[in-house]
Amino acid sequence: MSEQPPLSVVTGAYGFTGKYITRRLLGRGEKVRTLTGHPDRDHPFGDAVAAFPYSFDDPGALAAALEGAGTFYNTYWIRFEHGEATFGRALEQTGRLIEAARRIWNGWLGRGR
Repeated sequence: MSEQPPLSVVTGAYGFTGKYITRRLLGRGEKVRTLTGHPDRDHPFGDAVAAFPYSFDDPGALAAALEGAGTFYNTYWIRFEHGEATFGRALEQTGRLIEAARRIWNGWLGRGR
């Protein structure tokens, strides 16, 4: 039985920084999943990247999107405040991403991984 390629999750894989990380991971033969605010946006990766929406109000959905990943690359941030998109809110949402990753990691530890 052949070993599965590693899975990484990249936030914003279709954005400026995330696309470079994603391109490099795919080039190494890794599987990539993304959390994004635009899961239906056109992107250069075709079916190679599975997209999940940011679900900041649903910790279970965030954790499910991270399940199985060996590495989590977080590029989530805002460049400037606009309307409800504030730096404070972005910081809070980043904390939710990290907490979801922590839930998955702690689950792995509990299963002896």
